[in-house]
Amino acid sequence: MGTISAKCLSLAEEGKHVATAQKILRSLHFKTIKTRQVNVKEAHPKTFEWIFKDPDDPLKPRTNFRQWMSSESKNGIYWISGKAGSGKSTLMKFLINHQVTTSLLESWAGVEKLAIVSHFFWSSGNAMQKSQEGLLQSLLFQVLRQYPDLIQPCCRDRWGSPDLYQDDPDPWTMQELSDCFARLVEEPGAPKIFLLIDGLDEYDGEHLDLVQVLQSLNGSPRIKMCVSSRPWNVFEDAFGGNAEQKLRLHEFTRGDIMRCVNDQLGANTRFKKLKTEDPEYVQLEKDIVDKAEGVFLWVFLVIRALLRGLSDDNDIDFLKERLDTLPAGLEEYFAKILGTIEAVYQEQTARIFQVMVHSTQALPAICLQFLAVEQKDPDYALREEPPFVSVEEINAVSIRMQKYVNARCKDLLEVHALSTDDQEPLFTYYVDFLHRSVRDFLETKDMYDWLGSRTGNHFDARISLCKITLAEVKTICHLGPSRPDQSSRDDLLDMLCQFFHYVRMAERSGGICEVALVDELHEVLRAYQTGAGQNHVPLIPAYRYKDYEPIVALAVEENILSYVREKLSLHPQLISLSGDWTLLDHATTFPSLGFGREFQDTIRLLEVETISLLLSHGVRPNKKYPNSCRSTWDRFLKQNHEQKQVNYLQTPYRDIVEITKLFIRHGADPNIEVATDVNFRTHESRGRWGRQRKIKLPTPLKDILEADFRPADVAQINKVLEEKNRFSVWKLIGWE
Repeated sequence: MGTISAKCLSLAEEGKHVATAQKILRSLHFKTIKTRQVNVKEAHPKTFEWIFKDPDDPLKPRTNFRQWMSSESKNGIYWISGKAGSGKSTLMKFLINHQVTTSLLESWAGVEKLAIVSHFFWSSGNAMQKSQEGLLQSLLFQVLRQYPDLIQPCCRDRWGSPDLYQDDPDPWTMQELSDCFARLVEEPGAPKIFLLIDGLDEYDGEHLDLVQVLQSLNGSPRIKMCVSSRPWNVFEDAFGGNAEQKLRLHEFTRGDIMRCVNDQLGANTRFKKLKTEDPEYVQLEKDIVDKAEGVFLWVFLVIRALLRGLSDDNDIDFLKERLDTLPAGLEEYFAKILGTIEAVYQEQTARIFQVMVHSTQALPAICLQFLAVEQKDPDYALREEPPFVSVEEINAVSIRMQKYVNARCKDLLEVHALSTDDQEPLFTYYVDFLHRSVRDFLETKDMYDWLGSRTGNHFDARISLCKITLAEVKTICHLGPSRPDQSSRDDLLDMLCQFFHYVRMAERSGGICEVALVDELHEVLRAYQTGAGQNHVPLIPAYRYKDYEPIVALAVEENILSYVREKLSLHPQLISLSGDWTLLDHATTFPSLGFGREFQDTIRLLEVETISLLLSHGVRPNKKYPNSCRSTWDRFLKQNHEQKQVNYLQTPYRDIVEITKLFIRHGADPNIEVATDVNFRTHESRGRWGRQRKIKLPTPLKDILEADFRPADVAQINKVLEEKNRFSVWKLIGWE
């Protein structure tokens, strides 16, 4: 009986262990973790194979890639650089999926275990697809999924955390992720790790910071790393010093481009026939390759143009003239394409491009239909009826958008089905730039002026994006998400964060808040939150959508100042929310409404003006709510202190100083002692059974200030404290 009982206990423990490991893996995973990699175009057949071979001609440049991959003595970072459109992402996808890559890395690993993982940055993606957090979460998830026994020792701080079992566990911080990776590399029995990271130039932030992260990851001989980027100075300085571990892609792809030209033009029956009759057609192919200078994207566009000429029955002289008139540079080519768009379409073209440039990620194709409707009905997003009434209607319109986009944007935008199982099926078709270089071109000053001249001053792409996103939310809420699960909730939350981002951008660019749009969103969410049905997924269970409490809280978190100011003037009772958090809590801490980090901007900032507005309206910084043991003042000091100690503070230092002064001027407790989890003092005492134990002691405000601020700023803050104390004394005796 004892043996059976022991086995049952053992099985129960094992089940708990597996469940905890899966929870941690799920917290590392995000729904777009492989979206960019999956949607990168596959390499043309028999291209890029040279990277695994030595050239026959000793005078030709060598890649040394094969030797670097398999050698135990050659580690560090191998850098693949290339011009815009030279095929870097396609090569990286070719490498990560190729059996030769695996074989060479197995030679490097020898008898040890091996993990091959990748991350593809994407400037058109969401925050996790272009941030350091997304990079480290992606890499850790892939390694730990292959070797789950490493989860507990590497993620030990999360392993026993009660937060892990909440519906919305705390987002991973850079410090946590870096610590986990450091433990992973040092853990006995850990695999050797190959990291392939594409598109460093598509990272959204200071590229020098990214370089430092990569160099810190690469500090172990158990790691090899292959990265790709444009040949920018920051990457040349970091990775370009070792000639044996770098490759300029556009210098190696002449043969690949020739193969693509031969195959794509040769697939045209008329060209294939003419080529056998006239050697000038062979020379035309060579001229294309010469003019391409290693840029696949240029070749792709040129072949499209020549094939259109063939369909118009152009002879060789016309085709050569076409090629001669096509600009050699991508930006000049893009400008030429714009010049071919019919005048009747140009206002719509400019609207589409402005919206695409200001969008933080690729847009569902249906959004361009919303944009077209706006031109006729500017208030369409405020109408009570939903934009669409069925999934079939959405898909039909999305497919029709392919012709719509082609007429107005030619080859610069493309509509495609997004290849991921996690995407909301209501939005299967997406529109995106043909290439990141198109976006770069449209963001130049000349193009900004050109687009503005076609739309006029009355058009604001940010406001249009607010309306588009609101229309998306209405569509989802009306039809119901296609899957009654967490991913559907994530899709909706993603749209909410996008909406508030665009509202904030519109407010800051034009000084006007779209109050009617925010109010309409509130009404939609309130109706949806109280709804029911098979596929109903509650958005924010902690809140009942009554009055304006939740929407104002969201506006505070997103620093939509004009909206908050208007609502407080109309509904002053909102200053005291009915939950456990004040509006000041929402302004000074991480969001509480269930927005995971994937759905926020890359950086969460505290803003002096928002906090000043709330304090001036009478929010009490020392108030503790029924189910909370901390005041807002306490929470602010704790968060600031702990984030500063782990170098994770995002808000500018000067703003933190000013916010601290604001708290004190509005009555924050000068005698507070803060219980923190870093740099705390301890006190030894005896427990109930006489055992010695250490007890954490709270940290006095004086010590918190000295630890977190520069001496000159501590002196300024102390001066504010003295002035406040002096004012309080005079007030006490009636001499205000």
